[in-house]
Amino acid sequence: MRLINYLFENLELSSFDNKFMKTIKNYERMYLREKEGTYYTIIDNNKKIGVIGFNTNKDSKPFLQIAIHQDYRNKGYFEKSIKMLVKKHKFKRLFSDISKNNQVAIEAHEKMGFNKMTDDIDIDKRLFNVDMRMYKDF
Repeated sequence: MRLINYLFENLELSSFDNKFMKTIKNYERMYLREKEGTYYTIIDNNKKIGVIGFNTNKDSKPFLQIAIHQDYRNKGYFEKSIKMLVKKHKFKRLFSDISKNNQVAIEAHEKMGFNKMTDDIDIDKRLFNVDMRMYKDF
């Protein structure tokens, strides 16, 4: 476990870099509303790893937005970055809207303990190819 902690010792959420975000494969799947959300660049040892943030809906519920750069996927950054975001903003519950066809994202969320919502949900029609909502209590 010490090795894992060491890998994330210098992980930080820094000011959002839109130019960097555009280097991430499939970044266009993120639904950024900069006037209604808060976004960060994920940095580890001075290297840009990905972007993370959240939008809020009309009920002020936080909806996760995250994209890890393809060179850094499957290394634990997804989970660690979400935990940092939750701690920084003191979230009790975090939501995430995902496409049912994005099995990689679904598995990553489930591995971290997110649950699929089963009740009737109102998904923003502006979202690209999104048809499932997940949540996690912290």
